[in-house]
Amino acid sequence: MDIIFRNFKESEIYEIDNLFKESMLTSNPNILLSFLIIIRHYCFFIIPGFIISWTFGLGLENIFLFVIFILSLCFYVGVRIFLYFFIKNNLPSFKVKHFINNENRLIVGLDKNNKIVSFCSYIKHDRKITVNNRYWAWMDYFFIDSRHHKKGIGKQMLKYVLDTIEKEYPEDWNNNGEVHGGTSSLQLNFWKKFAYKVYEEQEYYIGNTKINNSLLFLLPIRGYKIIFNKTCKIH
Repeated sequence: MDIIFRNFKESEIYEIDNLFKESMLTSNPNILLSFLIIIRHYCFFIIPGFIISWTFGLGLENIFLFVIFILSLCFYVGVRIFLYFFIKNNLPSFKVKHFINNENRLIVGLDKNNKIVSFCSYIKHDRKITVNNRYWAWMDYFFIDSRHHKKGIGKQMLKYVLDTIEKEYPEDWNNNGEVHGGTSSLQLNFWKKFAYKVYEEQEYYIGNTKINNSLLFLLPIRGYKIIFNKTCKIH
């Protein structure tokens, strides 16, 4: 699918907001997928439990299934609630002043009908953290209209963004420059194809409270950092 990419127009920001909302909500696993995620993540507990119950005739199989169903339902509702507040607090329109700054970008992808079907942003100064003099930009948003998934738009947009960064900041880019971003285990497969490095978040918070590292194995969804540099060649 051929897409035209360009810098956004300020009048398009609310169309971008709507695409952001829709894309975030469609990332919420349905009940069946939530059930499978729970089974896969807690298999270390579920499978031995079934084996022990069946071997010793304890008859706990139905209880296990009930617990799995409740966990799946809680997972589905919990993700839905998280997405509601995440969307509410992170609309692209809240950062429009950043994106009209010449050193930051909000790039949109338009189909043949001139409808926005994807957008991506990177911020060069805000939230800038220097790590070994390499980290100089942060990819804030990267979203594709769910009706256009698996059509190669994400790959096209990522290539366009990295090519744009290379053209605009050649000295930074060629001097070990890096662009960082974040994702979750739900979208991880896409980023593994193209990123220079992907690694798991080391700290998790509920509000301002840090989750104890010994409890991290309980989380069925993990956060990941993704890094791009000049070695990332997307064809």
